[in-house]
Amino acid sequence: MWTLNGTRIIATSEDAELSQIIARLNPINNGTVLQAFGYDEEIRKIVCVIVGDTDMDAIKALTTTATAVPLSSYDGPEGNYYVAKVAYNRKPVWKQTVRSDRPAFSPVYVASIELYPE
Repeated sequence: MWTLNGTRIIATSEDAELSQIIARLNPINNGTVLQAFGYDEEIRKIVCVIVGDTDMDAIKALTTTATAVPLSSYDGPEGNYYVAKVAYNRKPVWKQTVRSDRPAFSPVYVASIELYPE
């Protein structure tokens, strides 16, 4: 079971991205000069299903706190992350069967959550 700050999410995919900060300079009468200025920490993107307005509101609220929150996966604690972005849409589901602890007519959302490490 995945949780983000204690809110249950059902992860369907996870991506990560790494990058360097490199400036490309093209002086006149010379070849390209590359200047490295460091690197970004790994950025994680989790696509997940969220059931219910209460859980969706809790995830959306994490984009306004400027606080790192714990992420846990099936493997255990993953560390603390800042929630940078949440993109979501509500699915036209008549009756949800994903979570038996929620009412059958709870709304179902698919969200993409971008996380920055603490």
